[in-house]
Amino acid sequence: MNKKASRLRGPGASEACILIVEDDPLSMKLYRDLVVARGYQVLTATDGAAGLDLARGNHPDLVLLDVKLPELSGIEITKALKSEARTSDIPILVITAWPTMERVVRASGCDAFLMKPVPMSELWHAIEGLLEKNSSHPV
Repeated sequence: MNKKASRLRGPGASEACILIVEDDPLSMKLYRDLVVARGYQVLTATDGAAGLDLARGNHPDLVLLDVKLPELSGIEITKALKSEARTSDIPILVITAWPTMERVVRASGCDAFLMKPVPMSELWHAIEGLLEKNSSHPV
């Protein structure tokens, strides 16, 4: 399991924290850099089991999640988090390159779904919308 419990902070950091669960190094860097540049704290995991542990232990303000992951899939993580009372309120944004997975992903309970490759403006718009809808943290 790969857990990163330290929170990275961008300039003008806010209290909001985004957990990124992604096993592709390039996608992870891209997502992490975007979120840190916007001033959010970041937790990262490169496999599903570590991501689920971090979500349960840290209650982030948003989970940005790939579908195909080692250990546990994004669908399994989403179902687990949405079924637990203390984590069911965490918004989950699922990003995948598998267009055939959209129906299954949406049925798992995620709050938003995007297809790779995702334009950064579209990704940021989805992140902002979920954070605004679910918290008092400014975006």
